[in-house]
Amino acid sequence: MNIQEIVSKWEGTKLLEGVYSKENMAMCLEAQRQFNETHEQPEDFKRCSIPVVFRTFCSKGRNHFVNHFDEQTQVFGHMLKTKFVLPCRFDQDGNKRSTDDEAEYVAKTSVELKEEIKKLFKDRFENQIGFHGFSCNESGNLTLFWS
Repeated sequence: MNIQEIVSKWEGTKLLEGVYSKENMAMCLEAQRQFNETHEQPEDFKRCSIPVVFRTFCSKGRNHFVNHFDEQTQVFGHMLKTKFVLPCRFDQDGNKRSTDDEAEYVAKTSVELKEEIKKLFKDRFENQIGFHGFSCNESGNLTLFWS
């Protein structure tokens, strides 16, 4: 799939509206989608990972993360301090929590990730960092894969 096909695919979701670079955001979203397909992860994380990627990288300014799907590139992994522990789907009374609760949690987690990633890469953002995906294990530990 070429970049225009990927952008077209993700434009249908309306996630590319208002972002600085539709190409960069589409490539990051596609990278996470592919990562989810090829790596075993908790279902709650897979369900929330695309919104997490969007909210983490959607700033109005320049998106420094890109992905070129170059399999020859060396990929690095960094375990993040931010944990992904989605609140229980049911409250103390056994009532199902709303999707608003889940969206609020994703928004909060994305803010934490954005700050942690900013500290991790500091001035290296000018070099354009290749985003390969976030992974999550059963304990909620998040790992960022990049090149």
